[in-house]
Amino acid sequence: MSDIGISYNASVLPEPLRVRVRLHLTGTTVRATLEDVPGFVTTLRPVGNVGEQILSGVAWPVAQTLGILLPQVGNRLLAGQSFDLLPLPAPPPLRLNGQTLTPVLDNPSLSSRDGMLRFTASLRLACPPLP
Repeated sequence: MSDIGISYNASVLPEPLRVRVRLHLTGTTVRATLEDVPGFVTTLRPVGNVGEQILSGVAWPVAQTLGILLPQVGNRLLAGQSFDLLPLPAPPPLRLNGQTLTPVLDNPSLSSRDGMLRFTASLRLACPPLP
């Protein structure tokens, strides 16, 4: 015997939902901030086996209410949210004549050029003090 529950397939209109995202650096981590989340509509459709579709149909008024409220609340919850995307990898150390040189990226920054993302930094080689 299988489990029976409430099951819906949720979709969002317009599709795709175009959200404006701002990328920026925090230290050596690329972060994204959701700046503009346009209005959207959520559609819920019962799915699953016959038992799940019957239970989902009974709960249909509640599901439709959630479908109406979710976009209003979702827009306020999503706009302004920030999250880490990826850390910038540290360049590998270089060995030269028995010395280890460590590349260091100073003043890293992200910008836009010709519609593309541009990463810039100043490269500095750090070496251990001589004995």
